[in-house]
Amino acid sequence: MVAEESWMTPAGSCCDLDVTECNRSYCFFAEVRGSSPFWISGCTDDEFNGCDQHDIPYNSNLLRCQCQTDFCNPIDRIPRCFKELSNNTATKPPARVYDINSVSESNQIKSFSSIILLILVSGTLMY
Repeated sequence: MVAEESWMTPAGSCCDLDVTECNRSYCFFAEVRGSSPFWISGCTDDEFNGCDQHDIPYNSNLLRCQCQTDFCNPIDRIPRCFKELSNNTATKPPARVYDINSVSESNQIKSFSSIILLILVSGTLMY
C-alpha cells in the first residue's frame, strides 16, 4: 500500500524541496512523461526493488522505481533542489510550487494523480 503522504512535483517547474525520512521500508518514485509531465515520490512497505515502465492513457509513459534507499529518486533532475542524500528518504516539496504555467495545466496534473496512484498500487500488488 502506498503511504498516506505522497508528493507530486510538476516537471519543469521550480520548487524548493525538502528531504523527508521515510517511516516505511521502501522509497518509491514515479515520473510521468507526456503533455503534462510530473514526478511523484513517497514511501511504502511494498516489497519491490527495481524499476519498470508502462504506457498509460493520454499518450504518456510512466517510469516507476522503488528501492530501500533514495538512490532511485532523481533529486538532481528536479530544478532548484539540493543534492544531499541519505538512506531511506524521499523528496517532499513545500506547500508552494513555482512556475506552474496555467490553472488548466495544474488541473490536468490533478486528474492524472488518481490514475497514476492506481497504477502504482495495482502494479506493486502483482509482485
